[in-house]
Amino acid sequence: MKPYILLIVIVFLLRSYGASSSEDGDGTSLTSEIVGLLNGTYHSLDQKICELQKRVDAMNGSSGNQCGCNTTEIQEFKRLISNEVRDLSKVLSGVENDIRILKKGQAELYEFFDRNGSDANTTPDPTNAPLECDSGWISSPEKCYYVSSSSEKTEWAIARDRCIAINARLAEIKTDEEASFIMNSLPDYVGSNDLFYTGRMRNDNNDWVFLSNNEVVDTFVRTWESGEPDGGAQGCGCTQKADDFNMHDCFCTEFNLFYICEIMR
Repeated sequence: MKPYILLIVIVFLLRSYGASSSEDGDGTSLTSEIVGLLNGTYHSLDQKICELQKRVDAMNGSSGNQCGCNTTEIQEFKRLISNEVRDLSKVLSGVENDIRILKKGQAELYEFFDRNGSDANTTPDPTNAPLECDSGWISSPEKCYYVSSSSEKTEWAIARDRCIAINARLAEIKTDEEASFIMNSLPDYVGSNDLFYTGRMRNDNNDWVFLSNNEVVDTFVRTWESGEPDGGAQGCGCTQKADDFNMHDCFCTEFNLFYICEIMR
């Protein structure tokens, strides 16, 4: 199987089972480990070639001191080492090319899934709905909420994928009452002006909808903050404590914010 085909299978499985990215705790993925192994192989082969070449050079430097009876054996040994160096160099070139293919394929595939493939997985599996919320989560009669830590601040799409990875979704805060409940239950490390990404986005029709089912936001029960939405390139939903958790629109990229995940109970 060609390396890029193997990579497609690996990344598909990683995405399917929520083991991606990376943008996880330490950023390690199976594809990254494969590239790491190939890099290790590359450096190991490169080192072996250098060692063999040194032996050939040493023999070339000392051959004049060898007795005539050993000349044939020495030349034959040098020839064998030179052949091994040549063969290893071919393998090394192939490994180096495989590393380039894997790295390029990995980047292209993750970009493709981020752009086109994630929406298919935005609805959590209802069969896994918890009876009790995990420790550290905010619990309401209807939902469990996970509030990200300060070290987890990230862009909107990554926040979405992280929620999916724990069988949740970005919190779709549908009423002002729900917003008030979450706001009053936030951890102490959250400041008044800290922004949170939520599961709300602007679609191609310029309507604000909830991420899981494209339901249009009902502004009779959910309030925009004064002056919002600003429009322009701000196409992702967010909110903050200083504005009573009313709705804001935010930039989807280049800003690392807190986020809130939710699981239905």
